[in-house]
Amino acid sequence: MDSIFSVLSGVFDHRDGQGKEYSIGSLLSLVLLGFLCGCNSLAAVARFGKLLSREQRKELGFRPHKSPAHNTICVIFQELDVNSLEQSLGRIVTSGRSENQPLHFKI
Repeated sequence: MDSIFSVLSGVFDHRDGQGKEYSIGSLLSLVLLGFLCGCNSLAAVARFGKLLSREQRKELGFRPHKSPAHNTICVIFQELDVNSLEQSLGRIVTSGRSENQPLHFKI
C-alpha cells in the first residue's frame, strides 16, 4: 500500500525549478494533515506547520528548522492540476482493495 505522501508526490507540479523549495508532496501532505488536525484555512495550515517539531517537519520532507509560509501554500493551490490530484487520490481508494473491503490507508 502506498503512503499518502508518496501518492501526493506524484501530483503534477506546475512550478519551475526555481520555485520548488518544497516538494509538491510535502506541501499537499502538510495541508491534508493540517485539515485533519482541525485547521480551517491555508493560513491556519501555515501556522500549524510552524508548530510542528523538527522531527515532524523532517518526516514531511521539510528542513527541520523551516516550514512553508502561507503564501507558498497558496501558490500551490492557485494553479494546482486538479485532474492530477484526483487521479492520485483515486489510486489510494482503489489500490489493492476489493469492492467489499473497507478503505484503509496510511499517512
